[in-house]
Amino acid sequence: MSEDAWKRRFDRERKVRKEAEMLLEAKALELFQANVKLKEEMEKRSEQERVLIQQSKMSAMGEMIGSIAHQWRQPLNVVSLLVADMLEAYEYGDLDEEYLKDVQRDIMENIKFMSDTIDDFRNFFQVSNQKILFSIKEVVDEVLRLYFHESKDLNIDIKMEKITLEELTILGLKNEFKQVVLNLLNNSKDILLERNVRDKWIFIEFSQNTDYINISFEDSGGGIPIEIIDKIFQPYFTTKHEDRGTGIGLYMSKTIIEDNMSGTISVSNTDIGAKFVISFPK
Repeated sequence: MSEDAWKRRFDRERKVRKEAEMLLEAKALELFQANVKLKEEMEKRSEQERVLIQQSKMSAMGEMIGSIAHQWRQPLNVVSLLVADMLEAYEYGDLDEEYLKDVQRDIMENIKFMSDTIDDFRNFFQVSNQKILFSIKEVVDEVLRLYFHESKDLNIDIKMEKITLEELTILGLKNEFKQVVLNLLNNSKDILLERNVRDKWIFIEFSQNTDYINISFEDSGGGIPIEIIDKIFQPYFTTKHEDRGTGIGLYMSKTIIEDNMSGTISVSNTDIGAKFVISFPK
């Protein structure tokens, strides 16, 4: 091959290499810009989720304040009656040491109950960023203690399966799971009241198999219309009046269970109502 031919071939190869280098630089720039944009979108989504979580917690706090009002009403009435009875006993000369000790015991028991309620409320809203091993049944018990008087006043019978399976423990965010339980109970409560169901009940059941630990929440509210059942976990989707719901409770429940605790949450209709099932891998 002549020298001119070698030179032409070298120039062509150099031109091709130059074009390839320019193409690679352009692709690298595109990838960099896409990565920056993706990072910005992820930060934006993360901020939106933080706002949603805060909104959900504020909504849950309103519900819990209502529960505390119900929790405190009965012990306050008891203390009020004890004080009135003590004054009456004094007027009739029955105010002896034994009587005072009995009254003191009853008053202190009710005050302790009220104090424990406040502790439960405060613990409910503590941020728990660190995953810990906890019993899902104990968490449900804690939420139901706060929910007891309100459900009783509303004539809602909350039944929980009696279990002795101590191994029903999971590694996760305990307080966030409490929020999920509260969201599901409130969702059922709202449906039962909105539809004026005569026999109002919520049944909580635990189960496990080789691979999963499950907890289900079933109600007697008549179920979810088939045309919207696939939408109820979407953000801001709600069938409630604007002063009754924001549409983020079930969305945040799904986010907490699936994104933060590696579980799954699903819903289906039964013959009587709706049934939510949460599953955690062992």
